[in-house]
Amino acid sequence: MFREIVWSDSVQRRAFAASKALVSFPTFVYGPTEFLAAIRRVGGAVDSIPALSQGGNVGYTGLTPMGGDTLRLRGGTYAMLLRFDANARLLSVDGSNTTNKSVATRERGAFGQGGIVLVDYGRPLVRERSVWGGTLIPFDSIWRTSANDATHVFTTRTLTMGTFIVPAGMYTRWVQHTRTGTLLIVNKQTGQWGTVYDSANDVGRVPMQLTPTLSHIEQFTIAVKSLAPTRGALEFAWGPSVASVSFSTSIPKP
Repeated sequence: MFREIVWSDSVQRRAFAASKALVSFPTFVYGPTEFLAAIRRVGGAVDSIPALSQGGNVGYTGLTPMGGDTLRLRGGTYAMLLRFDANARLLSVDGSNTTNKSVATRERGAFGQGGIVLVDYGRPLVRERSVWGGTLIPFDSIWRTSANDATHVFTTRTLTMGTFIVPAGMYTRWVQHTRTGTLLIVNKQTGQWGTVYDSANDVGRVPMQLTPTLSHIEQFTIAVKSLAPTRGALEFAWGPSVASVSFSTSIPKP
């Protein structure tokens, strides 16, 4: 296999003696493991497949049996536990025993066949600090709605939020909390660190509803909720309050 890195002024190419190798799946991307599960389902060996890591070296990836319908992902940053159904569809991901701690369960598509609204974000802790209008989300500042990287949102549906339309694609989302209200900001710039924000790339802004939570939310949590086949809501819960905004979408006719 060959690894090729294209720079602005040069191209770096390196050859590896690894026949039929794969590229290791990036952290938090587990859907492609269905490809390996399908091979395993028909009797193929998928426990030790050469794979090019994100660091640029060849290692191994694959699925190793853990009992029942549970398999462990080999290689990569985290050895997650994966469960598949009889048709090799990924049902759940469990990283409880890793430093990742990521846990996910497959749900029925809420916005029609192929309808996805996905949020990628960091989850900071309150740690006895003030939140809305305080230390963590000061009044009038632009907050990344996460830790580390900017919060990214991917949608396969065109969304209507307030008075503006968000076409299918990838965006970053921000919050501005003021003394007169809380605003959700959708921005076209992607791939940046969470403190890099340019209002010139804004798609639009929409007022959010800020309400008390039933109990204290120590770890910041974003939820995408399905309210109906063509309606949903985004919720940003942290500390004593949750900021929410609804959206609508249309489902393409088959």
